[in-house]
Amino acid sequence: MSIDKSSLKKIAKSVCLEITDEQIDNLDLISVIEWAGEISRVDTKNIEPMYHIPTHAMIFRDDVANTGGIQKTILANSPDKTGVNAGYFAVPKMIGGEE
Repeated sequence: MSIDKSSLKKIAKSVCLEITDEQIDNLDLISVIEWAGEISRVDTKNIEPMYHIPTHAMIFRDDVANTGGIQKTILANSPDKTGVNAGYFAVPKMIGGEE
């Protein structure tokens, strides 16, 4: 399995990653991917597959939405207590405000 920079960029684009030529050169991802491809050349003809079958019954729970009941505990960590009583964090204005 041979992968060049062009192929690596296509893979990155397909998973919504931005990667530059410099990053590709520094990370040496090509050799990692080629190394992973070597697994397909291993002779496993006489090796029995490994598997695990659970011996216990699967436990399911009802999918019930809830508030978590920890809003007050989380808001208690807020450094700015302005919105705590109303149930929200108060944060500094980030857009269109003066610094």
